[in-house]
Amino acid sequence: SDTRLFDNLRKTIKSGVVRAILLEVYTATAIAAFVCCWNALIGGYVDFSGIAHSGYNSPLQPYLLLSLPSLPFTLSSSSLGLLLVFRTNA
Repeated sequence: SDTRLFDNLRKTIKSGVVRAILLEVYTATAIAAFVCCWNALIGGYVDFSGIAHSGYNSPLQPYLLLSLPSLPFTLSSSSLGLLLVFRTNA
């Protein structure tokens, strides 16, 4: 039918799985938004017009920026990909 897509989208939003993980998704989103804003204020940013805005000038600036090393994500990505591809519905 013509409305099947919209019906499925509406049911997805109201599903039990989405309601069960909604708090975790909101928490991860809030932490990511905080880190992006913090790093923009401390380290500076470039806006959509290409104008660079300076951040907080301090000798401690490199130590105040929040970041994660990429090595753990790189090492675990192949095993996570295989886990998602070869999962079972048991």
